[in-house]
Amino acid sequence: MANYFTNQEWDKIFTELAGKESKYQLPARDDNSLVLGSWNIRKFGEIDPKKRDDNHFKFITQTAGHFDLLAVQEVMDDLSSIRRLRDELNANANSPNEQYGLVLSDITGAIPGGEGMQERLAFLYRKDRILRTEIASDISVDRAPVMEFLKNQVGQYVSSLVDLIEDQESNRSDLLSWAREWIKTGKRKTAPKPPKLDFANFLTFVRSPYCVSFQLGYTSPNPYEVMAVAAHLVFGTPDQRKLEFEALVSWLSNRVVKKRRAYYPNFLLMGDLNLDIDSEPDRKTVDDWIKDVSKDVSDKSKDADIYLPFITPHPTPPHELIRSNVKLSQTYDQIGFFTTDPKFPRAVNRHQLGGNTSLLDYGVFNFTELFAQAILKQSYDSLNKKQKEALINRFQHTVSDHLPIWTRLKIPT
Repeated sequence: MANYFTNQEWDKIFTELAGKESKYQLPARDDNSLVLGSWNIRKFGEIDPKKRDDNHFKFITQTAGHFDLLAVQEVMDDLSSIRRLRDELNANANSPNEQYGLVLSDITGAIPGGEGMQERLAFLYRKDRILRTEIASDISVDRAPVMEFLKNQVGQYVSSLVDLIEDQESNRSDLLSWAREWIKTGKRKTAPKPPKLDFANFLTFVRSPYCVSFQLGYTSPNPYEVMAVAAHLVFGTPDQRKLEFEALVSWLSNRVVKKRRAYYPNFLLMGDLNLDIDSEPDRKTVDDWIKDVSKDVSDKSKDADIYLPFITPHPTPPHELIRSNVKLSQTYDQIGFFTTDPKFPRAVNRHQLGGNTSLLDYGVFNFTELFAQAILKQSYDSLNKKQKEALINRFQHTVSDHLPIWTRLKIPT
């Protein structure tokens, strides 16, 4: 059983954070900018309230209150937690004008009538700064091309099925050996993983992304007009992740190019994309592919631009790639700009911060480091592997296994 933080330890956490928000990269809100964020809050609504208690909600609410627009992934079918978060944000507001609104999808990630990891995608937005407009829709794909793919690739599909059957026969033998050893020794070892069937082409999203239209900084004479897209892409195999990521980027790119038909000609991608970019070769492969897509987009529409800041190392020293899981080993979470409006951040300015650029900064609220400093009086990096695992296990199931990422935009004048 996990050893969750005690009330006394939570007191230490809140005391350590107070006045040191910038140390842990929790962005400050101000009158001249907008803070946009994305956070996968693990199984938000399903965890036993005795485990995710008042201290957890205080911490989650305090964090969420730093954002003007926050995309939340892994909201469960039970809406009590996301509603409690909204209500606590509003209870903490200084005035009725600073209330938060909530818009969320229905469940996705399971077949009709079936079980599985059913979850919702949500946006929390501060009403005095963010105006929700008319669009709220899942992003789905036409099944006709899927059927066409299966028809044209039937040989490849059958070949994959044959490989799967052969793998299953081999797996059955492994399972029998595993079961016999368990009976003989009484010690249960990890069971062999069952084989999986991968397709060479994208078929459909496992969890449909969710698209909502907003005006950011709408009280200014020239607000940002965006279609905000919350996404939680498949975790599966590297090939499955790649197919979903490329499909979503292609969909967004196509909508930007056809800007006259889009409700708003700018798209803001926010979510857990489960990208495999933990190694430099993997990161460069993704970055190079995005550059190719961006060039194709700009050839079709000269003012169109694609920029995903978290794909590349941060431009300020020590020039490190930002990690967004609590183990600080992966960059699963992303915010991306697919835009035609020059007010938005542009890829050409990726090496600049502040000054004349629209993108003032971006980062991640590193509460892993906060917890290490508050509870252990040490930096997370100084801990050994066993100490790191012990600390992570105390909060990854009740706070989250993801850190919130954020970016800041100037309010246009």
